Amino acid sequence: MYWWYAISPPDVLRLRGLLDQCGHARDARCNCSVHTSLRKSIRSLWAGIRHSYTSNQKAQFAWLSVNSQNGEGELLLDVQRGIAHAR
Repeated sequence: MYWWYAISPPDVLRLRGLLDQCGHARDARCNCSVHTSLRKSIRSLWAGIRHSYTSNQKAQFAWLSVNSQNGEGELLLDVQRGIAHAR
């Protein structure tokens, strides 16, 4: 099953900036404060998006935003942009 999320280009840059603080930016198992806070935040992202069984379907997706405070990162649902549909 797939659940889809999108991140705007400015939020991608913000996320990259956070991960640049880590010497192991591409290691999802890293235990630095940035990786730990990002892993913690993704546990609550579901947001009611219907899942799809294949990546070929036109699925719903939710927009995410990146919040960065005190050198930690948090992925949040962007409630202003909400849920969208792939075209």
